[in-house]
Amino acid sequence: MTDPHRPGLPASLVQWASSLDPAENRAALADLTPDADLVVLPEAFARDFGTPDDDLAAYAHTVDGPFATAVGDLARGCTVVAGMFEAAPDGSRP
Repeated sequence: MTDPHRPGLPASLVQWASSLDPAENRAALADLTPDADLVVLPEAFARDFGTPDDDLAAYAHTVDGPFATAVGDLARGCTVVAGMFEAAPDGSRP
């Protein structure tokens, strides 16, 4: 609980190894029950980076795609920081 004489920001830092399966990672979001004002997820939580030669362009999402929607569902009543691969507006770029 926050001390009224010492204001603070309750935060939850989620340490989770995301998988190569984006649907599995979205399901993990649904299992979280944040009890903080700020929830910080790991970099590339939407999908693990994989190996250095993995083509991640196929896993890039738009900001209104399924991962961002799942983050939005989690963010009811708190702020969530989450990493994902974002699709470029220029389709010729990854």
